[in-house]
Amino acid sequence: MKKYKTMIFVSALFGLAAVLLPFVNTYAEFSLSATAFEGGFDLRYGKVDPSLGRINKELSIRITSDIGKQYRLVQNILDPLSTPEGNSIPRDSFIVYGIRGTNKFGTLVGQEILANPGRQIIYTSNQSGSADSFTLVYGLTLPRDIPAGSYRGRISFSIEAVDSSQPPAIVILNVFAEVEVVSAIQIKTIAGSKNILLKADKQDEDASSVVFNIIGASFGQFRIIQVVTEQPVSSENQQLD
Repeated sequence: MKKYKTMIFVSALFGLAAVLLPFVNTYAEFSLSATAFEGGFDLRYGKVDPSLGRINKELSIRITSDIGKQYRLVQNILDPLSTPEGNSIPRDSFIVYGIRGTNKFGTLVGQEILANPGRQIIYTSNQSGSADSFTLVYGLTLPRDIPAGSYRGRISFSIEAVDSSQPPAIVILNVFAEVEVVSAIQIKTIAGSKNILLKADKQDEDASSVVFNIIGASFGQFRIIQVVTEQPVSSENQQLD
């Protein structure tokens, strides 16, 4: 009798497993992560100056999906880079592109595009929606007349399934840039010398042409005044008119 009870109990367990099995692993994996190469979940440019030119920061994107549907990665600039005082970085100063070959499947945006507010498709998976990872580059170029300050913005990334009711996965990334404007006036010849060389028989523009390079915008209004303190004198003590 005990043996029969055991058999009945085992049979009941198998029956229960058969009922519950269709409900196991029904939660599809559809997730997204965005990590800066320097570490952390913020895109930090640190202290930057307009004279540095464009500064690039890399971002690692990793997408996990087993829903078997094609999907897209959509970028949206929620808050453009700006300061609490209301100063903002021009829209054409912030670009993004993907590094070709870092993705295994799908299509990644390869050419530079302006990172502007609104929906921008950055990546489209293959038809089967394979999981993938790739690298994005965000370039920041500051105009010379930008005010100094702490600039902050926000970017959202979302993966959206095509022809599927799967809810999107969303990640929000903070962007920081500490702008330090270094002001200076550089004066030199085209050749980079501090000496102006004049030749009576031959004109050398690289040695005689003077270039003024004004960096930064913290001077206010200003004038550049030329003063000849001493006329050119020859070795025989003869002055030029």
